[in-house]
Amino acid sequence: MARLLEWGKLGNWWNKQRVSERAAYISGTLALTGALVGVLVTQMAGGSAGTVVINITTHSPGASGVTYGKHAPGTLPQPASSSSPPILVESVTELTSISGDGSIALPRPLQMTAAELATFNKGVVPNSSRYSAWYASHDGAAVSFGLTTVTLRGNMEESVHIADMKVLKNCGRPFTGTYFQGYTQGSGETTRIGFDLDSPDPIPQQMAITGNGLTPLGVNFFAQEYISLAPGETTTLAIGAFTTHYACSFRLQMIVATSHGAFSEVIDYHGQPFIVTARAASLHSNLPYSGYQSAYAYFASNGVPVGWEKVNPATYRK
Repeated sequence: MARLLEWGKLGNWWNKQRVSERAAYISGTLALTGALVGVLVTQMAGGSAGTVVINITTHSPGASGVTYGKHAPGTLPQPASSSSPPILVESVTELTSISGDGSIALPRPLQMTAAELATFNKGVVPNSSRYSAWYASHDGAAVSFGLTTVTLRGNMEESVHIADMKVLKNCGRPFTGTYFQGYTQGSGETTRIGFDLDSPDPIPQQMAITGNGLTPLGVNFFAQEYISLAPGETTTLAIGAFTTHYACSFRLQMIVATSHGAFSEVIDYHGQPFIVTARAASLHSNLPYSGYQSAYAYFASNGVPVGWEKVNPATYRK
């Protein structure tokens, strides 16, 4: 009988130990879960979009701690110094329609009087600085496929490597305000890099001339071609962006690899984003500009350019 009582006491002690250990385990799990929820709620409350990186440090008996979720030191590009970046952006051209014909679109309808149109043709269009100011003030956009040319110069005492390029975009509905139809059908410049802005995460695609015209190849340009810049060396890149569904404002983000780590540099047009828009959907198949509220076409008389003239987008068929 005494032995049975001893076995009973031992069983009670073992059960208490198991319950205590289980409670400690559940408590620790709940604490970690609560910490995770707290981090997520904090990130969501901050209102920032994009990827949320959560750093979690766990401790176990006899260990100082293990960190999960962090990138290895030096792998995340750091913003380059504005005063001494590894690569200098020497020049950037305005984003223009790749057709080379001067076609543009505006987000709002523009109804110019005859006098205003005459001033526009004679005093604004021929003057590059005035036209650029007019273009910016009206939020002008390249149509369907925009092209900019960027000249870069190495700015370190060592060779640096352009490892990648990204696009920072903000897209909405295509512009339906005003369409300016260009006169000549120029070929434009040869584009080496193109971004598909209809993609959720565009890559810098290699571009090639095929039977269908300028065509994105679907492969990362910087994974196929190595571009390095020695101190003072320059290179010029023709960079395009295209869309068939949206109007997008965007900036380019260049990733530069150096012996001191990777750095990111933002490229835009003198502090302003680039803008390209898809064509407005026509209301009638044989009236290509019927989706716009106002339109202008560029005319010539006997091969001599006359200038922009107002047309009715609901009936103009060219």
